[in-house]
Amino acid sequence: MRVKPLRRSVVAGLISAMTLVGPTGGAMASPSLSKADTGKLKIEEDFADPGVVQGDDGLWYAFSSQTDLPQPAATRVPVGRSVTPDPAGEWRALHDDSGARTDALPDAGEWTAPVDQANAAPQLWAPDVSTRPAGGYLMLYSALPRTGEGHCVGMATAGHVGPNVHFDAAPAELFCGPDGPDGHRRGVIDPAVFVDTDGSRYIVYKVEAVRSDNPDQWVPSEIYLRKFVDLGGQGLQWAGEPTKILEADPSFDDPENGQLEAPFLVHHGRHYVLFYSAGWYNNPGYYTGYATSTSLTGGYQKSDTKLLDSDVNPRTGSANSAHGMPRNSAPRSSTRPHDGCVPGDANQLSGPGGATVFSQADGDYVAYHGIWTCDGGALRTRALYVDRLAWTTDDTPYIEAG
Repeated sequence: MRVKPLRRSVVAGLISAMTLVGPTGGAMASPSLSKADTGKLKIEEDFADPGVVQGDDGLWYAFSSQTDLPQPAATRVPVGRSVTPDPAGEWRALHDDSGARTDALPDAGEWTAPVDQANAAPQLWAPDVSTRPAGGYLMLYSALPRTGEGHCVGMATAGHVGPNVHFDAAPAELFCGPDGPDGHRRGVIDPAVFVDTDGSRYIVYKVEAVRSDNPDQWVPSEIYLRKFVDLGGQGLQWAGEPTKILEADPSFDDPENGQLEAPFLVHHGRHYVLFYSAGWYNNPGYYTGYATSTSLTGGYQKSDTKLLDSDVNPRTGSANSAHGMPRNSAPRSSTRPHDGCVPGDANQLSGPGGATVFSQADGDYVAYHGIWTCDGGALRTRALYVDRLAWTTDDTPYIEAG
């Protein structure tokens, strides 16, 4: 089966040399909590911020943000897989013989915080997996460093993606964020690789917003792009400085509320299309939008049309607005809302985000998460969804019906 090249974006600088390693681990047991489903809902287990790549066996593999479910063990990078080469068909979460979730990155590197830091809250987010030009696979991810200040981006490599997938992490972080006007380091999260039409490779990523106690120091989140060269077994090397290509509305008003994240860049026709998530991830106000440009490095215009939006009813009796976010008339808050969670189901989306676009011979697909369970009004888990992605003649993306 011929697979169309996936074109995506990422960040870089000089990256330390690494040695590729092969797969480790035992045979995979049949998943115990997966749903056989041929609609958009694919995995009901906690599966946020999916990164997707085609494995050596021709099946599609999805990699999730860290989860603490099932308790008490924490899985750094859970793994899911399509049952057949058709991404529109059934998917399953992978487990080992004991029933524990498969972990593609049990050791995230010496620079990362221990799993039990910050009350064992998940601290490794949004793994992105891509093929390398000389063979093998590259994983980029954001994780909390041992200092506890602001997420940084790390990298890991594997020579093989299959049922026993295992990535080997670099001992040091790839890069961290700049200092904000409040003197604290801004986190960098959600890295993703983009390959341009000429084969040049980039990383696109988010620099987190600043919401200090002083409103004059507030800075919205920003999306950056940076070119790199993949040196194969020697690692990665930057090929230029970062370029800001998009930012959230600096007014911090609805619906973005200063939050743009999960960037994913593709090239289609005459346009570069930058997908992103906006708003607070823990409630139905979260959505997937996109911006387009005829230039890779600038001129991106946000569309008034959302690619994916919630269709659940908001929580009632909450201090939040109809989309679970602070009302425009309310004073700006330096903390995120905690009480707006509304679960979705197989037929209704809630808070869709973390979109990843991937392609094969029959067309394009988008994998993303949606809120699945809540603990009172607080987010608990997110499920994996996959949809067909279609395009108009002017390179406007939309979800294909049926």
